[in-house]
Amino acid sequence: MKYINHKSWKGDNASYKTIHQWVRKWLDKPDTCQKCNIAEPKEVANISGKYKRDLSDWLWLCVKCHREMDGITALFIKNRPHFKMKGWLKESKCQTR
Repeated sequence: MKYINHKSWKGDNASYKTIHQWVRKWLDKPDTCQKCNIAEPKEVANISGKYKRDLSDWLWLCVKCHREMDGITALFIKNRPHFKMKGWLKESKCQTR
């Protein structure tokens, strides 16, 4: 990549936001989520949690799969079970479990 030799290049020391922007630019976006293969992918998700500029360590996921991968959905339901009971958490096209 031509930017590596630029004086402002920070490599893996770049900010969380900057690395996500870089991945969105360089990682080919598939037509469907790479986990459920149903919904349209909207977000890039880091697999290892190390946030390196290694495209093989990233996936394009739909919002639901990304939240599940990060454990956010389970934590939300655990802390607010009334949301699920009242149907406030709508099911998406994605049916992973």
